[in-house]
Amino acid sequence: MSIYDETDEGFYFNINVSTTHVASLEEVYAIKDGNVARSAEDEYGCILQLHREGNRIEIEQTSGCSAWHGAAISFESNFVITEKLTIGTDFSELVKQGKLSQNTYALGTDYGTIVQEVGEANKVYMNAGASMRMHDSLTYGIDAISESGPVLALVASNTDPLTPDEIKSIMGEPESEEISEFDGFYILYYSIDDTYKLFFRMDAETKQLLSVSLGNL
Repeated sequence: MSIYDETDEGFYFNINVSTTHVASLEEVYAIKDGNVARSAEDEYGCILQLHREGNRIEIEQTSGCSAWHGAAISFESNFVITEKLTIGTDFSELVKQGKLSQNTYALGTDYGTIVQEVGEANKVYMNAGASMRMHDSLTYGIDAISESGPVLALVASNTDPLTPDEIKSIMGEPESEEISEFDGFYILYYSIDDTYKLFFRMDAETKQLLSVSLGNL
């Protein structure tokens, strides 16, 4: 979820939710009322209400919103406001170290160490057979069966809204660039030193960056 063009009265937001299905809405305007914001009713009777408490935003929706996603998924989720991942000139060197940012843990770090140092995850969910543990600025993927051991994947979902050309200016040409048949997002894929796999996940229409993930080859 991304929020932008915020004023005292309201803001615009984009929301993308994916499991085995995808739900997506772009350029929705919400009017603020204290710690609650509410979108205008659209042609399907869809209204999204955002309730903020601390660094968390809880989404509620009316039944009309199912017109945008069907019965197998919903916009009703809890989002954690995270530190934005900045992809600068040092990013290519960081991913060679198995990291997405200087101040986060690398691939291979024992997950127990992360819990001891920063506390329990804000949110836990399953994805592609891994147990994903969200810790504010980054999500760490670990073995789903043992729910412990080394970090196998890193995901950052709050990023600078870079374009493919801006990413290529930092990372060079990708090994592949295509729309994913699985979830419909535009993907730039890089292999890093024959050790790591790096994915830039982008909106298929706007070509703006939504998330970055790093894992072992």
